[in-house]
Amino acid sequence: LLPTERFMFVSNPFSVYGPMIAMLHLKEHALAFVSKKENIQIPMAGRFMLAYGCVSLDRGSTRKATAVIDAAADNITSGRCSMGIYPEGGTNRDPENVLLKPFKGGSFRLALKSRAPIVVAVMSNTRKINRQLFTHVTMDIIKVFTYEEYKDMKTTELSELTYKTMEDWLCRK
Repeated sequence: LLPTERFMFVSNPFSVYGPMIAMLHLKEHALAFVSKKENIQIPMAGRFMLAYGCVSLDRGSTRKATAVIDAAADNITSGRCSMGIYPEGGTNRDPENVLLKPFKGGSFRLALKSRAPIVVAVMSNTRKINRQLFTHVTMDIIKVFTYEEYKDMKTTELSELTYKTMEDWLCRK
């Protein structure tokens, strides 16, 4: 089901462990992430993340976001790595366990700029890792959108389509 070329990976961020789980699960696809700058500043982890292709996002500077999207798109188009992004803009820590927070449409500029397939995934049970280290976590690939399917959409439309795809799948579970 997964594309053979590099892709944009989109998932639900219920836990800080999500990116690590996705990177391990999809290691043959060389998956890296757009990550907040605070993660890149972690001494050992930050070096690993940068070496692997992760790019740093300063959430406080929308002006710099374009350069981040450009760097992530270059990682995909050059074949260096696939890029993951959490369109909610961070980990969903809602105590009411809301399925998804609203997506930030701008994150889908990465897909349009790179013309890459979008792999939509949903993870379950990652929050339990904080309480119980050995936890069964699942990651389901629920849809792959080809560039041909979304090339004429605006980022807001693509964001809404992806959100609806994830929401529908989560509500069926």
